[in-house]
Amino acid sequence: MKNQLENYNRELIEQIYQKERVGEMDMEGKVEKKVSKDIEVLEEYKKLVNFIQFIASNKQYTLSISSTLSGEGVTHTSVNLSKAIAQMLMADVLLIDVNLSRPAVHKYFGRSLTPGLLEIIEGKILAENVLKNSELPNLYVLPAGHPTPDSSKLIRSEKMLFLLEELKSRFNYIILDCPAFLVNADASVLSSFADGVLLVVKAGVTSRELISKALSQLKEREKVIGVVLNEVESYIPEWLSRFLK
Repeated sequence: MKNQLENYNRELIEQIYQKERVGEMDMEGKVEKKVSKDIEVLEEYKKLVNFIQFIASNKQYTLSISSTLSGEGVTHTSVNLSKAIAQMLMADVLLIDVNLSRPAVHKYFGRSLTPGLLEIIEGKILAENVLKNSELPNLYVLPAGHPTPDSSKLIRSEKMLFLLEELKSRFNYIILDCPAFLVNADASVLSSFADGVLLVVKAGVTSRELISKALSQLKEREKVIGVVLNEVESYIPEWLSRFLK
């Protein structure tokens, strides 16, 4: 079993770096001119949404999104993916900010940090009084709430698990915006609450060793459904750019 998991890690890491190399190559091996990637990024999100719909198999699906270290674009990915699922599948989606050390989801939607998840777990407020839809009628956002010295303990508690079970009955998809695996141990616990795990990697920055170490934090590595490689740049090779000037 150990050898199987080690092979799984190596194969996944190799896939990540193969994708990165494709994003960096050109005809002359030189980086010359950046191209707008808006359409390309949109297409990648469409593929990801279709894949998630396939593995969900018309059942409720909870996905945790994390990274190796902070600053790799987890929240950006969580927000965009949540919007894409809500728009493409016309499903009820809930995005929960569970990165208690660096909460940021509320900023993307112009919301207040509180009240939020922690206040619900503490029993200070009911979930229905906190959940509000975004600019999309079927996308709801749950901010992290005000952190306390017991925040990590609360996020790992049975109360958190019970809350998730309650929310699963109300939403088709739940996205957990998680802290980084190598920064906060909460990420590993939260991944165990989810059906699948999506790893965000920053191209040209995150090393193979860090990815391997992050994967080792997972209790159920088979839950990893894929990798989002951020900040891969596409370029026009020099020989072609001369004809476009």
